[in-house]
Amino acid sequence: RISPTLVRLELDPDSLGSDPDHSAAATRRLAEAGVEMAVNGLDFAQADLLGTRRLSIGCLVLGSRLVRGVRPGNTDFVSGLVALARQMGWRVVATGVETDEQLDAVRAAGCNSVQGLILGAPVPAPQFAATHLPSAPMAQDERP
Repeated sequence: RISPTLVRLELDPDSLGSDPDHSAAATRRLAEAGVEMAVNGLDFAQADLLGTRRLSIGCLVLGSRLVRGVRPGNTDFVSGLVALARQMGWRVVATGVETDEQLDAVRAAGCNSVQGLILGAPVPAPQFAATHLPSAPMAQDERP
């Protein structure tokens, strides 16, 4: 078993369905259980930002497509997204960070969490578990 506090569930706004009350209740139950709820793929042309306020979101994920275009000195758009997320009480994670330049830019924009190849290459789950979760090795039948 893994603690729910170690899980982040990323939601695409389009996948929330047509019943906002059901989505709000479901995300609230997961958040109350300790699962961090994140919104990913926020598209201002389609997403109902007011609707996301009803959800128990705690994190905004800035995707790799957005990160690829950000450069130091040219972070206005990302800085605005970070400010919006912070105003809503959300953490911000920039994904797809691959270069020092991208890392510097997302830091300058206010991101305090990053994911990407700059931190290391992906590893198979058993290797990760052996390295980072030594008290809970993954059994052969649990491998993806």
